[in-house]
Amino acid sequence: DKTNAGETMVLWNEYLFLTAISISKKIYTDAQIYPYLYAAHYHRDAGRGDQRQEYRLAESMRLYSEASRVACQYRYDAKDCLQLMKHMTTVSFLIAKDMLLLPHEVGGDGKVARTWKRRENAVTVATWLIGFFDSLLLWEDNEENTFVEILDRQHKYSMGKLFQLLPEDIRVSAIKKI
Repeated sequence: DKTNAGETMVLWNEYLFLTAISISKKIYTDAQIYPYLYAAHYHRDAGRGDQRQEYRLAESMRLYSEASRVACQYRYDAKDCLQLMKHMTTVSFLIAKDMLLLPHEVGGDGKVARTWKRRENAVTVATWLIGFFDSLLLWEDNEENTFVEILDRQHKYSMGKLFQLLPEDIRVSAIKKI
């Protein structure tokens, strides 16, 4: 496999996901969340178990944030909103399980936050997590309705509970970054 000067080599799977996002932007005026979700899941899976690949968790979080941005921009009927809200609930669970907690701690009483190899990856994840939840809040504002269950502070994977899994200094740095 050769690359031209200035190009980054990517795996075929990633190329297909990036192409799907590009097509969605051009043909569907960036109205489809699924290309973003598929690409985010790909990076999450690649980065969750290998600390050398933890930068992929930051890319995954960026793509999840993009999916919530796309969801908040369009008006949907009630059934579509319910389906998309379920996807966002699943994403919130995956963020906690695969990105913010150590893999063996999910579902246990003693939740142990991930130890980040590179601080900038943790700050980037926290920054995009803010974007993810901000878009969901905007979505409810646009719909003039409260329906995104993970925005309820009592929800198991609510905004506050996910941010508590990040060290305070990481949260502060993310807020300063935005």
